[in-house]
Amino acid sequence: MVTQDIDAAPYRIAFMLIPRFNMMALAATLEPMRVANYITGRKLYDWQFLSDDGANTIASNGMPLATSDYKNADEKLRAIFVCGSWGAEHYDDPELFAWLRRMDRFGIHLGAMDIGTYILARARLLSGYRAAILWYCIQAFQEAYPRTLAEEKLFVVDRNRTTIAGGAAGLDMMLDDINHRFGPQLAQEVAEHIL
Repeated sequence: MVTQDIDAAPYRIAFMLIPRFNMMALAATLEPMRVANYITGRKLYDWQFLSDDGANTIASNGMPLATSDYKNADEKLRAIFVCGSWGAEHYDDPELFAWLRRMDRFGIHLGAMDIGTYILARARLLSGYRAAILWYCIQAFQEAYPRTLAEEKLFVVDRNRTTIAGGAAGLDMMLDDINHRFGPQLAQEVAEHIL
């Protein structure tokens, strides 16, 4: 079932980058959107990168990525994905957590990739939800957050939350999103182009 007209305004996504975020997980999520835009000749998806200070954020592989301060994020955002990796399970920023809860109240779809899922849980945004967790984190995550059902899957979409296990799983999640949002034909074309 197609839910969005191809000529509608772009679906705007922000990626909240936590220092040492997983670049592979981010790139795997971005590429299907870029290719969908390219194939259709339209801006179906639009994205921006956010951080806590608007400075370059360094990925786990050492690459810097330019960002904007999350406090000045685009008001027309439809989704926010928290991108983390090693060490994100200990990340503690009450101001960011409060902002994420505010975005949730505004109806913005929230997501996380890799260890960024811990951040949504620490912000009290995954209670009562299912969530994709990296296989080696499932037991520890479940002990820390018993009100979230941790699943060993590539990605999980549960109502207004999307969690991605990490690595290349963002590719599968975005192909699924393109399929639901714009139809199976475009999703297949994007998959063929990428592969």
